Amino acid sequence: MTTYRQVKGYSIKSVASNPDNVKEGQIWYNSSELKVKVAPFIESWASGGAYPFAVAGLGGCGTQTAALAYGGNPPSTPPGTLSAVTAEYDGDSWTTGGDLNTARGSFINGHGTQTAGMATGGSKPGTYYANHEHYNGTSWSEQSDLNTAKNQSSQASQGTQTAAVVSGGLNPGAPPGNRLNDTEEWNGSSWSEVADVPVNIAAWAGAGTQTAALGFGGTPLTDNGTTSLEYNGTSWTSSGSLNQSRQGLGGCGSQTAALAFGGENSPYRAETEAYDGTTWSAKPTLANARQNFAPAGTATAALATAGEPASTNTEEFTGGATTRSVDVS
Repeated sequence: MTTYRQVKGYSIKSVASNPDNVKEGQIWYNSSELKVKVAPFIESWASGGAYPFAVAGLGGCGTQTAALAYGGNPPSTPPGTLSAVTAEYDGDSWTTGGDLNTARGSFINGHGTQTAGMATGGSKPGTYYANHEHYNGTSWSEQSDLNTAKNQSSQASQGTQTAAVVSGGLNPGAPPGNRLNDTEEWNGSSWSEVADVPVNIAAWAGAGTQTAALGFGGTPLTDNGTTSLEYNGTSWTSSGSLNQSRQGLGGCGSQTAALAFGGENSPYRAETEAYDGTTWSAKPTLANARQNFAPAGTATAALATAGEPASTNTEEFTGGATTRSVDVS
């Protein structure tokens, strides 16, 4: 945590323009504007608009102010009933859009944007899906299936409608422990199997692009769920481990600026961690601990929607520092 001091009696650097990449607590004098500037600490989670109904295991993609969430396992319906509902978020409230062609839950993978979204995998009791659909802002259309049916794979935005990557997950025919270690890449028309993940893993989160992806957390067979791996489009390599072991978490951002939040490790988790390309560090916690929710956004503007325990709650994360002027007498 930054140590703050009274400014009186200290020299303040004079610059002609505001510096790039300001840090918490940084103060300077802008000689062009004739103003003292400060970058205050503003990182926090705050309440957003409620989701239309309580649901867990849904998919998500997009940004904090233009998000998409779809599918899931509503707790208020008979056991085994799944949702095909799609909802769009504008930064204030959710409105429903066109339904998925195949209702599904249990960690649907989400990629892309609100008007060019992508849903892959998922399951219903007794059935694992390889289904793959695209959203155009109005309706969903069926696309080429994954090579391997799965749920609980690298949920969250690793790519776009034309270049995505999906890795790991659960499939009852996959030894050992039903966990997969495969990686599949989407080129806009078909899926191809590429480099295997170094561990068999499920219920982990992801961030980044098809050629610069990040996978973290989850339930691997070989460690305690703090796994963090980077993908360069050719192979996977280990990166800095999460501080909090967890599965069913959310992720967003890029390979060098990612956010991990929520999850489960008896009990549900609320911890948030940020990745800078080398290490994970603690950030403000969610107000509502949860797992299997819809994530969206970036490392400095994220969204966590619904999830387990059953909830309609949406939270918005604001990270980083902003520049503000202060009066000086």
